[in-house]
Amino acid sequence: MSPGCRAAVRTGLPHATVVVDHFHVVQLANKMLNLVRRRTTATLRGRHGRAGDPEWKDRRRLLRNREDLTDTQLSTMWNQPIGTVDIGMTLLTACIAKEKLRDLLACARITDRHPANQRLRTRCVTTRRARGHLHPA
Repeated sequence: MSPGCRAAVRTGLPHATVVVDHFHVVQLANKMLNLVRRRTTATLRGRHGRAGDPEWKDRRRLLRNREDLTDTQLSTMWNQPIGTVDIGMTLLTACIAKEKLRDLLACARITDRHPANQRLRTRCVTTRRARGHLHPA
């Protein structure tokens, strides 16, 4: 959520809970990964990235999802860190953090409900159906 939108929600609805969807969380992680790449390059090289720098050439590969990389691209990323060792390891660590975040978000979408919660929901539906509140399909 953009800062302006968040501020508008906070002003208009001060007691509302602000919720951000998975897409925007991953988008923010990609922005942070890009920021890490730019700051690391500036710190270690003393300048902005250039077209000839390995980390500049491979910037798009860093932002791609792990499952969208070919086996060759993935093995190159792991076995030959991008650019100098300092830059490559920093970027690889940031990329791993982004992928771990994506894994965590995926778990929230695919995991089953807690068994006790599921039993309660089933019981409520069964009771409502028995009392005639739910019509059979």
